[in-house]
Amino acid sequence: MLRATLLCLLCGLSFTVTQLAASPSQPSTPVQIIYTLDGTTLSTYNIDPLTLQATLAGTLTVQTSLYAWIYPSPNGHFLYFATSNGNQSSPQLFVYATDASGAPQLPAVQKLSVKGFGGLQIDPSGHFLYMANYATG
Repeated sequence: MLRATLLCLLCGLSFTVTQLAASPSQPSTPVQIIYTLDGTTLSTYNIDPLTLQATLAGTLTVQTSLYAWIYPSPNGHFLYFATSNGNQSSPQLFVYATDASGAPQLPAVQKLSVKGFGGLQIDPSGHFLYMANYATG
């Protein structure tokens, strides 16, 4: 009886070890992304971490003015795009959802008028977004 129990335990252990060795132990390589703005074209490039070669993942035509700011979210699910013509009465903030490659998708999830825009700071956990506004007075 002891031999049969030992044989069953060894077979079960062997099967478990074989299954663990067959499954990949490391997660897939995270996507590395860079955003560029050329006039009104916001381009998304995926960067190969080994060769550092850029591959175009998508483009989006955006409303731009004199100034533009791009803020990707820490989890890569959203892209915040702010634009201003230098007149603090008209800055706008656009929030775009992104696809699996990091490219922003139309339409914008949200569009805000942000008078006195002073910049954004995103919490590393991705739960909070802080926006600085200022007023003259």
